[in-house]
Amino acid sequence: MIAYAKELAALRPDAILSATTPATSAMLAETKQIPIVFVSVSDPVGSGFVTHLSRPERNATGFINTDPTLCAKWVEILKEIVPGLSNIAIIYNPRTAPYARSYIEAFTSAAHKFAVEPNALPVASERDIAAAILAVSQRHGGIVLMNDSFNTNNRNLINALTREHKVPTMSYNRNITATGGLVSYGVDEVNLYERAAQYVYRILQGEKISELPVQIPEAINLTLNMKTANAMGISFPDSILIQANEVFE
Repeated sequence: MIAYAKELAALRPDAILSATTPATSAMLAETKQIPIVFVSVSDPVGSGFVTHLSRPERNATGFINTDPTLCAKWVEILKEIVPGLSNIAIIYNPRTAPYARSYIEAFTSAAHKFAVEPNALPVASERDIAAAILAVSQRHGGIVLMNDSFNTNNRNLINALTREHKVPTMSYNRNITATGGLVSYGVDEVNLYERAAQYVYRILQGEKISELPVQIPEAINLTLNMKTANAMGISFPDSILIQANEVFE
Protein backbone atom coordinates (compact mmCIF):
# COMPACT_ATOMS: atom_id res chain seq x y z
CA MET A 1 0.00 0.00 0.00
CA ILE A 2 2.88 2.37 0.76
CA ALA A 3 4.32 1.85 -2.71
CA TYR A 4 0.97 2.63 -4.33
CA ALA A 5 0.61 5.74 -2.18
CA LYS A 6 4.03 6.97 -3.27
CA GLU A 7 3.19 6.31 -6.91
CA LEU A 8 -0.12 8.13 -6.68
CA ALA A 9 1.31 11.13 -4.84
CA ALA A 10 4.09 11.40 -7.42
CA LEU A 11 1.46 11.95 -10.13
CA ARG A 12 0.47 15.20 -8.37
CA PRO A 13 -3.29 14.93 -8.98
CA ASP A 14 -5.60 17.81 -8.09
CA ALA A 15 -7.35 15.66 -5.48
CA ILE A 16 -7.26 12.12 -4.12
CA LEU A 17 -10.10 9.88 -2.95
CA SER A 18 -8.97 7.34 -0.36
CA ALA A 19 -10.97 4.50 1.16
CA THR A 20 -10.36 3.00 4.63
CA THR A 21 -8.08 4.07 7.45
CA PRO A 22 -4.91 2.24 6.23
CA ALA A 23 -5.16 3.76 2.75
CA THR A 24 -5.76 7.27 4.08
CA SER A 25 -2.87 6.94 6.53
CA ALA A 26 -0.57 5.86 3.70
CA MET A 27 -1.62 8.79 1.50
CA LEU A 28 -1.19 11.37 4.26
CA ALA A 29 2.30 10.04 4.90
CA GLU A 30 3.17 10.86 1.28
CA THR A 31 1.63 14.29 0.81
CA LYS A 32 0.75 17.28 2.95
CA GLN A 33 -0.41 19.40 0.01
CA ILE A 34 -2.72 17.37 -2.24
CA PRO A 35 -6.35 17.52 -1.01
CA ILE A 36 -7.55 14.11 0.18
CA VAL A 37 -11.19 13.09 0.57
CA PHE A 38 -11.54 9.92 2.62
CA VAL A 39 -14.41 7.47 2.99
CA SER A 40 -14.95 4.45 5.26
CA VAL A 41 -12.83 5.92 8.04
CA SER A 42 -13.93 5.33 11.61
CA ASP A 43 -11.89 7.73 13.73
CA PRO A 44 -10.27 10.52 11.70
CA VAL A 45 -9.37 12.53 14.80
CA GLY A 46 -7.87 9.61 16.72
CA SER A 47 -6.06 8.48 13.57
CA GLY A 48 -4.52 11.93 13.18
CA PHE A 49 -6.14 12.71 9.84
CA VAL A 50 -7.89 15.84 11.14
CA THR A 51 -7.74 17.87 14.35
CA HIS A 52 -11.36 19.02 14.22
CA LEU A 53 -14.36 17.49 12.44
CA SER A 54 -16.05 20.84 11.83
CA ARG A 55 -13.02 22.58 10.33
CA PRO A 56 -10.23 20.31 9.07
CA GLU A 57 -6.84 22.01 9.32
CA ARG A 58 -4.70 19.64 7.28
CA ASN A 59 -5.14 18.47 3.69
CA ALA A 60 -7.82 15.85 4.41
CA THR A 61 -11.54 15.69 5.03
CA GLY A 62 -14.22 13.16 4.30
CA PHE A 63 -16.86 10.80 5.57
CA ILE A 64 -17.00 8.69 8.71
CA ASN A 65 -18.57 5.27 8.21
CA THR A 66 -19.37 4.55 11.86
CA ASP A 67 -18.43 5.38 15.44
CA PRO A 68 -18.19 3.55 18.79
CA THR A 69 -21.74 4.47 19.82
CA LEU A 70 -23.01 1.86 17.34
CA CYS A 71 -21.56 -0.92 19.51
CA ALA A 72 -24.57 -0.72 21.79
CA LYS A 73 -26.93 -1.26 18.87
CA TRP A 74 -24.85 -4.12 17.47
CA VAL A 75 -25.01 -5.98 20.77
CA GLU A 76 -28.69 -5.13 21.32
CA ILE A 77 -29.79 -6.42 17.90
CA LEU A 78 -27.73 -9.60 18.13
CA LYS A 79 -29.11 -10.30 21.61
CA GLU A 80 -32.65 -9.67 20.35
CA ILE A 81 -32.15 -12.12 17.49
CA VAL A 82 -30.63 -14.77 19.77
CA PRO A 83 -31.92 -14.06 23.29
CA GLY A 84 -30.02 -16.99 24.79
CA LEU A 85 -26.57 -15.61 23.97
CA SER A 86 -24.45 -15.39 27.11
CA ASN A 87 -21.20 -14.25 25.50
CA ILE A 88 -20.25 -12.16 22.46
CA ALA A 89 -16.79 -11.58 21.00
CA ILE A 90 -15.66 -8.63 18.91
CA ILE A 91 -13.17 -9.49 16.16
CA TYR A 92 -10.68 -7.02 14.69
CA ASN A 93 -7.16 -6.67 13.30
CA PRO A 94 -5.06 -4.25 15.42
CA ARG A 95 -2.99 -3.26 12.39
CA THR A 96 -5.89 -2.22 10.18
CA ALA A 97 -8.04 -0.95 13.05
CA PRO A 98 -5.73 1.31 15.09
CA TYR A 99 -8.87 2.92 16.56
CA ALA A 100 -9.92 -0.41 18.11
CA ARG A 101 -9.56 0.64 21.75
CA SER A 102 -12.50 3.04 21.70
CA TYR A 103 -14.71 0.39 20.07
CA ILE A 104 -13.66 -2.31 22.53
CA GLU A 105 -14.50 -0.02 25.44
CA ALA A 106 -17.93 0.79 23.98
CA PHE A 107 -18.55 -2.86 23.13
CA THR A 108 -17.62 -4.00 26.64
CA SER A 109 -19.95 -1.45 28.18
CA ALA A 110 -22.80 -2.51 25.87
CA ALA A 111 -22.24 -6.20 26.60
CA HIS A 112 -22.50 -5.60 30.34
CA LYS A 113 -25.68 -3.59 29.78
CA PHE A 114 -27.30 -6.53 27.97
CA ALA A 115 -25.97 -9.12 30.43
CA VAL A 116 -23.55 -10.89 28.09
CA GLU A 117 -19.89 -11.61 28.64
CA PRO A 118 -17.65 -9.59 26.30
CA ASN A 119 -14.45 -10.83 24.69
CA ALA A 120 -12.07 -9.01 22.35
CA LEU A 121 -10.36 -11.27 19.81
CA PRO A 122 -7.55 -9.72 17.72
CA VAL A 123 -6.85 -11.51 14.44
CA ALA A 124 -4.22 -11.00 11.76
CA SER A 125 -4.55 -13.95 9.37
CA GLU A 126 -6.98 -16.47 7.96
CA ARG A 127 -5.73 -18.97 10.52
CA ASP A 128 -6.51 -16.51 13.32
CA ILE A 129 -10.02 -15.98 11.94
CA ALA A 130 -10.68 -19.71 11.87
CA ALA A 131 -9.36 -20.18 15.41
CA ALA A 132 -11.41 -17.26 16.75
CA ILE A 133 -14.66 -18.46 15.18
CA LEU A 134 -14.09 -22.02 16.42
CA ALA A 135 -13.42 -20.75 19.94
CA VAL A 136 -16.64 -18.72 19.94
CA SER A 137 -18.65 -21.65 18.58
CA GLN A 138 -17.39 -23.91 21.34
CA ARG A 139 -18.78 -21.45 23.86
CA HIS A 140 -22.06 -21.15 21.93
CA GLY A 141 -21.46 -17.43 21.63
CA GLY A 142 -21.96 -14.71 19.05
CA ILE A 143 -19.63 -12.37 17.16
CA VAL A 144 -19.55 -8.67 16.39
CA LEU A 145 -17.26 -7.75 13.51
CA MET A 146 -15.58 -4.45 14.20
CA ASN A 147 -15.72 -2.00 11.31
CA ASP A 148 -12.34 -2.96 9.89
CA SER A 149 -11.14 -3.31 6.31
CA PHE A 150 -9.49 -6.62 7.27
CA ASN A 151 -12.91 -8.05 8.15
CA THR A 152 -14.41 -6.71 4.94
CA ASN A 153 -11.64 -8.21 2.83
CA ASN A 154 -12.07 -11.58 4.56
CA ARG A 155 -15.87 -11.54 4.54
CA ASN A 156 -16.25 -14.68 2.42
CA LEU A 157 -14.13 -16.74 4.80
CA ILE A 158 -15.83 -15.25 7.87
CA ASN A 159 -19.29 -15.87 6.44
CA ALA A 160 -18.45 -19.45 5.47
CA LEU A 161 -17.02 -20.33 8.87
CA THR A 162 -19.68 -18.61 10.98
CA ARG A 163 -22.35 -20.33 8.92
CA GLU A 164 -20.62 -23.71 9.20
CA HIS A 165 -20.26 -23.39 12.96
CA LYS A 166 -23.66 -21.69 13.37
CA VAL A 167 -22.22 -18.61 15.06
CA PRO A 168 -24.62 -15.64 14.88
CA THR A 169 -22.63 -12.66 13.66
CA MET A 170 -23.36 -8.94 13.49
CA SER A 171 -21.45 -6.85 10.96
CA TYR A 172 -21.24 -3.16 10.12
CA ASN A 173 -21.41 -3.52 6.36
CA ARG A 174 -24.29 -4.45 4.05
CA ASN A 175 -21.83 -6.13 1.68
CA ILE A 176 -20.94 -8.66 4.35
CA THR A 177 -24.61 -9.56 4.77
CA ALA A 178 -25.18 -9.63 1.03
CA THR A 179 -22.44 -12.26 0.65
CA GLY A 180 -23.77 -14.53 3.39
CA GLY A 181 -23.50 -12.76 6.73
CA LEU A 182 -26.43 -13.02 9.13
CA VAL A 183 -27.14 -9.37 9.95
CA SER A 184 -25.58 -5.95 9.59
CA TYR A 185 -26.34 -2.55 11.00
CA GLY A 186 -24.39 0.24 9.40
CA VAL A 187 -24.09 3.10 6.99
CA ASP A 188 -24.91 2.85 3.29
CA GLU A 189 -21.40 2.78 1.80
CA VAL A 190 -22.67 3.68 -1.68
CA ASN A 191 -24.14 6.87 -0.25
CA LEU A 192 -20.77 7.72 1.29
CA TYR A 193 -19.03 7.48 -2.08
CA GLU A 194 -21.72 9.60 -3.71
CA ARG A 195 -21.25 12.29 -1.10
CA ALA A 196 -17.47 12.01 -1.38
CA ALA A 197 -17.70 12.60 -5.12
CA GLN A 198 -19.50 15.87 -4.36
CA TYR A 199 -16.64 16.92 -2.09
CA VAL A 200 -14.08 16.11 -4.78
CA TYR A 201 -16.07 18.19 -7.26
CA ARG A 202 -16.18 21.13 -4.85
CA ILE A 203 -12.43 20.92 -4.32
CA LEU A 204 -11.84 20.91 -8.07
CA GLN A 205 -14.03 24.02 -8.23
CA GLY A 206 -11.71 25.79 -5.82
CA GLU A 207 -13.12 25.17 -2.35
CA LYS A 208 -10.62 24.59 0.44
CA ILE A 209 -10.44 21.55 2.70
CA SER A 210 -11.04 23.79 5.73
CA GLU A 211 -14.43 24.74 4.26
CA LEU A 212 -15.53 21.11 4.01
CA PRO A 213 -16.26 19.58 7.44
CA VAL A 214 -15.92 15.88 8.10
CA GLN A 215 -19.37 14.33 7.74
CA ILE A 216 -21.01 11.71 9.93
CA PRO A 217 -23.41 9.05 8.53
CA GLU A 218 -26.81 10.35 7.43
CA ALA A 219 -28.63 7.03 7.78
CA ILE A 220 -27.99 3.63 9.34
CA ASN A 221 -29.53 0.56 7.71
CA LEU A 222 -30.46 -2.84 9.10
CA THR A 223 -29.86 -5.69 6.65
CA LEU A 224 -30.79 -9.34 7.17
CA ASN A 225 -29.93 -12.56 5.34
CA MET A 226 -32.84 -15.00 5.58
CA LYS A 227 -30.98 -17.87 3.89
CA THR A 228 -28.16 -17.69 6.43
CA ALA A 229 -30.62 -17.47 9.30
CA ASN A 230 -32.39 -20.61 8.10
CA ALA A 231 -29.08 -22.46 7.77
CA MET A 232 -28.27 -21.54 11.37
CA GLY A 233 -31.71 -22.45 12.64
CA ILE A 234 -32.44 -18.84 13.58
CA SER A 235 -35.81 -17.14 13.19
CA PHE A 236 -35.73 -13.36 13.05
CA PRO A 237 -38.29 -11.94 15.52
CA ASP A 238 -40.99 -9.68 14.13
CA SER A 239 -39.48 -6.76 16.07
CA ILE A 240 -36.34 -7.11 13.90
CA LEU A 241 -38.10 -7.85 10.61
CA ILE A 242 -40.19 -4.69 10.75
CA GLN A 243 -37.05 -2.58 11.23
CA ALA A 244 -35.12 -4.14 8.34
CA ASN A 245 -34.25 -1.89 5.41
CA GLU A 246 -33.26 -4.87 3.26
CA VAL A 247 -33.73 -8.63 3.50
CA PHE A 248 -31.77 -11.10 1.37
CA GLU A 249 -33.80 -14.24 0.67
